[in-house]
Amino acid sequence: MLDYLIIGGGIAGISAAARLSEHGATLVLEAEAHLAYHTSGRSAALYEQNYGSPSTVALAKAARTDFDGMLSGVLSPRGFLLVCLQGEEAQFEYDLEHMHLSEVAVADAAKLVPILDSSSVIRTASSATARDIDTDMMLQIFARRIHANGGTVETNQQVTAIDKTKQELACDHRKWTI
Repeated sequence: MLDYLIIGGGIAGISAAARLSEHGATLVLEAEAHLAYHTSGRSAALYEQNYGSPSTVALAKAARTDFDGMLSGVLSPRGFLLVCLQGEEAQFEYDLEHMHLSEVAVADAAKLVPILDSSSVIRTASSATARDIDTDMMLQIFARRIHANGGTVETNQQVTAIDKTKQELACDHRKWTI
């Protein structure tokens, strides 16, 4: 019996499946030959808990528990430099305050980032909390968790139709009908 079906093995699908697998039989169907083949596997993978809209910041802060626990080792230190050009002062001030950044002298920023055009940049700031995310390691941790909880991850499984049926899950030789 299947309790949870996740279509798509990107970071959203595989992380949801990992958590759901603790509560019931879970199946992940991924159309590609590998998990996170598209956007998830090619993202810049930056974790900065104070970046983005209020809802994004709240999610990032909530995720920190997982990064410090289940996903330990996935984050590594990364530099983050915010630059301000002429006419961007209001946005810079907003980001400086809301992201809890430290202002850095432009000359010091140019030493850190030699390609910085200090003739165009009027202010800079940095973050001590920015981290790189090892997305491959994160995907592997989630997939292992699914398997450890008795779940299944199947690649090369394109879902071609979804129909409401009385059956919980019907499979017609690699053509999934849900």
